[in-house]
Amino acid sequence: MAETTRRAFMRVRDLMSSKVISARVGTPVEVAYQLMRDGGFRHLPVLSTTGKLVGILSDRDLRGVGAIFKDANSGIDEFLVTEPTTVEKIMVANPITVSPDASVSTAVKIIRDKRIGALIVTDGEEMVGILSYLDVLDAAERAHSEPRPRHPDPGDTQPLNMQEISNLRQQMADELSEFRASTPSPKKSSVELQARQARLAQQEARRLSQAKERSDATQEIMNDIRSQLDEDD
Repeated sequence: MAETTRRAFMRVRDLMSSKVISARVGTPVEVAYQLMRDGGFRHLPVLSTTGKLVGILSDRDLRGVGAIFKDANSGIDEFLVTEPTTVEKIMVANPITVSPDASVSTAVKIIRDKRIGALIVTDGEEMVGILSYLDVLDAAERAHSEPRPRHPDPGDTQPLNMQEISNLRQQMADELSEFRASTPSPKKSSVELQARQARLAQQEARRLSQAKERSDATQEIMNDIRSQLDEDD
């Protein structure tokens, strides 16, 4: 019975990711994108220079200031911005948090009511984990499929019902539709157009720099040759 009770009233600490990757204030958004891309997640906590939680950054925030391109040489997705900026300029400040001891039902209610993608888990002032709505939905479905204990913990909320699960699924569908609608295309996105122009400008600047380096190297060789000829004379 104890095991059934533990599973039926699962706590946030049972589902959260405890190894949280974060960014510090002042981090360029390109670096933030690389962290999210390489880690395979969509939300990045932002800490102050002293390590205090001050915000959260999502892939949706990034799409507002740049666009993603696949590098022709490496095949890796790269993020290019129209203008250099840092995470604190586009993050959501004072993010909503949840206790690691909160029930899954409580976490679901917060995510559903606030329509957010992730909750940062804090124990006092310390960040101890992060919980995404995908984790919560998975837990909600498992919790609903398991029998409710006869003697639940008085501190627990009621188990999730099918309507709550349906609402959370609908939130996921809405966010997916919004993501598809906001995915930039060359014809309709000025942000992507500006990012493309910035990329071309970077490539041209790199080409000119390399050409100048070759020219300088050639000139240096010619000067050495002339110097040697003068010495021979």
